[in-house]
Amino acid sequence: MKRFVPPPSAECDLGRLRDDPVALRGALEEAAGGHDLLVTSGGVSVGDEDHVRAAIAAAGSLVFWRLAIKPGRPVAIGVIGRTPLVGLPRNPVEPLASFPIHVGFPYTKKKGCREFVRASLRRDADGGFTAIDHARDSAGILTSLTEAAGLVELAEDILSLEPGETAPFIPYGSLW
Repeated sequence: MKRFVPPPSAECDLGRLRDDPVALRGALEEAAGGHDLLVTSGGVSVGDEDHVRAAIAAAGSLVFWRLAIKPGRPVAIGVIGRTPLVGLPRNPVEPLASFPIHVGFPYTKKKGCREFVRASLRRDADGGFTAIDHARDSAGILTSLTEAAGLVELAEDILSLEPGETAPFIPYGSLW
């Protein structure tokens, strides 16, 4: 079987692996040979089927595991060969706690991609809340993140929102 080696700076999803320590170690060693950075999701905690941390240590070296901050633990950082690896906790398809909220801003996006808009909350006269986007929301504006209460999620098929429409809101507190 010929191994796929992506072009430089390309992202690729190497798929899901079963909770088998030997299979994980082999897959991580193979992936490290053709990538500049590996990121795993799930399997780095302390459960009976969390084998990624041990596989990193067996295939290379575990630089550290667990951070004394929340959110942030458990996180595994290691190196396999010359390839750094970041092991993130949780399963990326684990449902996030969201609730429907009215949006107080217009928003337009491209079709086919999911977007998360940083938003603050404004209490309405009826006791409910409306999501308000940050006036300056480019990636380098940290206040658009720190002053927000969470994320308005726009699914792939949503092209625009108008004030008063409803969208899912994910409070930051539900992310960890």
